[in-house]
Amino acid sequence: MKKTWKKKRIFSDAIEWYVSPTKPHDMHNIPYRCIVPKRIDNLLVAGRCFSATREAQNKVRDIPACMAMGQAAGTAAALSVKRNVKPMQIDVGILRKTLVKQGAHVENA
Repeated sequence: MKKTWKKKRIFSDAIEWYVSPTKPHDMHNIPYRCIVPKRIDNLLVAGRCFSATREAQNKVRDIPACMAMGQAAGTAAALSVKRNVKPMQIDVGILRKTLVKQGAHVENA
């Protein structure tokens, strides 16, 4: 019997799609807003310190997800400097396109 993907909520500002190694048919995406603090400018948080519910934290705290968040944070920081804007002002569409060019799994699966 072939298993199908269980898709969770799809975020328009997703910076990655993640498939858990322990549950390969459980797919999640992480929105950019989870790595951008609301009250601190010029800071991005990636890895296990990102903002999420307890359930979401448990789903995407594996090393590959943390690495993808780090790639998104680094790319966003570079775009922020290049465009002279704060990370919270980044055009997420441009960030997503840049991540795709880098080989990141950003597109809806």
